[in-house]
Amino acid sequence: MEQNIQDPLIPNYQQQDAELIYLYIEKYNDFICNQELVLSNNFDIKLQGKKLTVCKRHNYVKNFYGEKINNISVLVGKNGSGKTTILDLFGMERTNRIKKSFYGNTIKDSYLLLYYLGKDTTGTDLYGIEVTGYNILKNVITNCVSSVNDNESYDKSKISIGKIYKYENDTFISISRHFFDYEINGINLSEAIRYAYIDESYRYSMRNSILGKRYNGDYMAERSLFPTPTVYQKYLMLEKCINGKINGLTCEKAIVRFRDHIDYFYGTDRANFGKAKELINEISKNLYLSNDNWITRRKKSTPTKKQQKNNYILDLCSRYILDMIINALYNPYKSNTHLKQNTSKLISPNDTAILDYVISLKPCDSSEKELGSSTNYEIELTNIIWISKKLKNLYKKNKFEYLKILARYVCSRLHSEEEQSEFKYWEAIEAIIDILIDIPEEHFFNEYIEFVVDGNKNLLLENLLKTYSYYLSESTNEIYSDIGTKLTINFDLLSEGEERFIDIIAKINDSINLNKNFKLLVLLLDEPDQSLHPEWSRRFIDILTQIIESLEFEGKIQLILSTHSPYLLSDILPYNVFRFDRNNPNRTLTISTNTKSTCFGANIYDLLNQDFFMNNTVGEFATKKINSYIKRINDITEKSDDLSEIEYFIEQIGEPLIKNAMKKRLDEKKHKTYTEKEISDLLSLITNPQDKEQVKAYLKNVRIKNDTYSN
Repeated sequence: MEQNIQDPLIPNYQQQDAELIYLYIEKYNDFICNQELVLSNNFDIKLQGKKLTVCKRHNYVKNFYGEKINNISVLVGKNGSGKTTILDLFGMERTNRIKKSFYGNTIKDSYLLLYYLGKDTTGTDLYGIEVTGYNILKNVITNCVSSVNDNESYDKSKISIGKIYKYENDTFISISRHFFDYEINGINLSEAIRYAYIDESYRYSMRNSILGKRYNGDYMAERSLFPTPTVYQKYLMLEKCINGKINGLTCEKAIVRFRDHIDYFYGTDRANFGKAKELINEISKNLYLSNDNWITRRKKSTPTKKQQKNNYILDLCSRYILDMIINALYNPYKSNTHLKQNTSKLISPNDTAILDYVISLKPCDSSEKELGSSTNYEIELTNIIWISKKLKNLYKKNKFEYLKILARYVCSRLHSEEEQSEFKYWEAIEAIIDILIDIPEEHFFNEYIEFVVDGNKNLLLENLLKTYSYYLSESTNEIYSDIGTKLTINFDLLSEGEERFIDIIAKINDSINLNKNFKLLVLLLDEPDQSLHPEWSRRFIDILTQIIESLEFEGKIQLILSTHSPYLLSDILPYNVFRFDRNNPNRTLTISTNTKSTCFGANIYDLLNQDFFMNNTVGEFATKKINSYIKRINDITEKSDDLSEIEYFIEQIGEPLIKNAMKKRLDEKKHKTYTEKEISDLLSLITNPQDKEQVKAYLKNVRIKNDTYSN
């Protein structure tokens, strides 16, 4: 992509107050049409008569959630209403927007996101627009105009693109700059504005495949998906919780367990190994495999803790070497490449210089230039046998060093000279091995390494987790490492709620630590309070704001999240709550703001009764039972033996309003029924018709007076 040169007449952005302020959807995903969200408390934004107007307003709640947070927007609605769909729209990068919205010559979806970028040095307000379906700027919003320097044919050819505008006289005027060539204090706008989708690795597998893992920003702001936290950040957050540094979120202790999953028999076609199988067995004899009983042949007693530690590390190194030999080095042989060409060089037994060369190899080096490409499997195995014997004899007293050098050599046969800067398979494992060597033996067990996290500082554990997280992160950014599949680190003794909460705040930390130069970070969280205890859900926003305010970050953070929790909603200003509803015959989405009722500071019952989440605040089974007993009360016509059962049922009801209303209704029915029966019995005893009529009139008069008095 050829980038435009910055025009000296167009000054760079000078202030750090970028903000996502608006979303408009003309059509999206077959069920969303003509919907909008105003995502800022600093602007009034309207689309009327194909004219998009922006008006600044005084923000009385600036820094309401802290100095680092622009604002928090919350999406509420029943399952299937479209909340996650909108979050996916925010978090989807450009390539996948095109794949999802473009079919043949037809653009299926069209929508735009509007950003306020602050003022340039001339005092002009600048805005950024990300648009998918460029015609929306011509057919739907008509007050966006191009400048003479714009290449309209270029812009229209981009189904999804980001451009910069100034806003004058109710018109957006292009300044002929795109997100990729407009800078904010020396950083391209596409990188200065970032999105972090804080999702769960086990949820939305299809969406995760669409969203991907990490995107480089170009035509739009950069997007990143964070389905899992790094173990290092998770550990740091756990320590804060245990030490009481996060108000409202505490836990007592946890156990960190380190395990490996190195299976060097996986994926091999052993029936076709032939002579290679014998060579591999010969190599195995020069390694230190626990299942080969290399120690018990010498010592039949139970190993000490120190021996257990040594056995564990030596076995791990040995199995990884065999894994590289059998499952990586074997690939060219398996594809019969060796029959077509042979560039592997057989090492001469008298070549002592080659041993010095092998010892000098670094973890990521390639030996392709020295020994040719690894195209003949049997020659490669023969060379490994020779080198392993020489090294083992040379490093009799330092088994770890012997295995590290041998592993470096084997790894050097797996990649070319051009790939060596990116090929960090053994470098990652070796870095972990070096840390394991320094860890005290009491942490080692037969199949894992264990640490207790109780709030006390453990620098070795911290270094282990930091190193593991670094190489796992590197492996997702086009740096090749298999550390995530070979080694795993788990946190035990945590409840599901504790682990979920710690995961969320760790992922937020990861998203910020990814790049300290963000000017605006938009955090997307899909039901982050799911599976949390109600008390933690009630505290969620408070804890979240504490965490964000404690981070080292000079830009601004904006949160857009969905929830089913009235507890969380009671911490959000009404203007920032968006209700999603598809309760219509066509099942199309309607998005409305909560302007008629409040949510901030409201109690849970008021929020539930406002129909944000449900039509009934009582369980369905209880509702049916209550209704059946109300019917029985209404059907009472005379003194009944089952009234005690009804009275007992009413006493079981927990909601005072329902209980008192049913009690009152039952008392009314009892009074009315008993009085009518007593009058009937009394009148049946009077035989004189004239006396009977006088008594009737008297009782009627008394009853009316009593009813009037009681009312």
